Amino acid sequence: MGQPNHLSTLFLIGVVSYLLLYRFKIVGICSLYIISIYLTFFIFLTGSRAGWLTLFLLIFLAIIFRQKKEIKFNFFFFGMLNILYLIFSYSFSNNSRNTIKSLERTFHDSRLSLWSDSVSSIWANPWLGYGVNGVRSSRLFGDQNFKIPYTSSHNIFLDLFLWFGFLGGIFFCFFLIYIFLKFIVNKEYEIFIFLIPFLIHSLLEYPFRYLYFLVLIIPVFSMIKGVKTIYISRFVFLGLFLVYIFLVVILSIEFNRYSRGAFFSQSQKCEVVVEDRDPILMDLMYKYSNLYCNKLNEYEIRKVIYRYSYPVHIQYYIEQGFYDKKLYKMYEKNK
Repeated sequence: MGQPNHLSTLFLIGVVSYLLLYRFKIVGICSLYIISIYLTFFIFLTGSRAGWLTLFLLIFLAIIFRQKKEIKFNFFFFGMLNILYLIFSYSFSNNSRNTIKSLERTFHDSRLSLWSDSVSSIWANPWLGYGVNGVRSSRLFGDQNFKIPYTSSHNIFLDLFLWFGFLGGIFFCFFLIYIFLKFIVNKEYEIFIFLIPFLIHSLLEYPFRYLYFLVLIIPVFSMIKGVKTIYISRFVFLGLFLVYIFLVVILSIEFNRYSRGAFFSQSQKCEVVVEDRDPILMDLMYKYSNLYCNKLNEYEIRKVIYRYSYPVHIQYYIEQGFYDKKLYKMYEKNK
């Protein structure tokens, strides 16, 4: 776990989970405070601004949900953790990842430029979007000079609009908002608070793309009340599960077969031998592994580069004498 924002979110989920265990009288108050202080210290060590922001916002949630009889405890609890976070920041001011110390960097964060560029990309193709995982491609339509082809806009709502366009983006955004409001309307505050670290993180990054977060989060949505539950027979479930296992096996085999050639295609110039057999699922990665091998026509090369729009690949496309308006525009920007 080398990503600080991921680690801080997991620590925060641990804090709110322990708070819920206390409410259900599974753990004692001393254990709650010891573990929460311990985890707060490690949240500080990660230097995650998303972690500190989540911890700060939990105080306001404690005020908003004042109908709960434990509100005084909630406000005191999260207030105490925030004060401890500030104390840690003051006591370890030389820590290179000190969040409070680097507030100026926060206000000049590249996310702001990335969000601005994402909005311009949405306006450039508002109705259809760029497809799932099409954020790399959308960079070709933005206004900024990004030399790094981001895989996400670092905001779940912007990603949905980039993927599905206005109509699909509005549908999925309202669906997510509906789910969270449903927890509040049903007064299932404990579940809502449990989801807050993941929600804040999703507004600043893309934890929804990682399995170890989804394993924790998806089962929680099954606890929502007032939503029709669809039951399937065990045989249908078994069939779907076997199909899932089959697809995972095929993806794993083809990823191992083509990924090295794809990721090192430019630097190794086809020195990595790629098995020349037709893929079942990963056709694009297979073509990516052959990008510099003189096996692809112009259309296939352009299709690969639109998905993997790294500057070096765009330069290769232009140097081959091909022309595409968007790729040439990005080539000129990156000169």
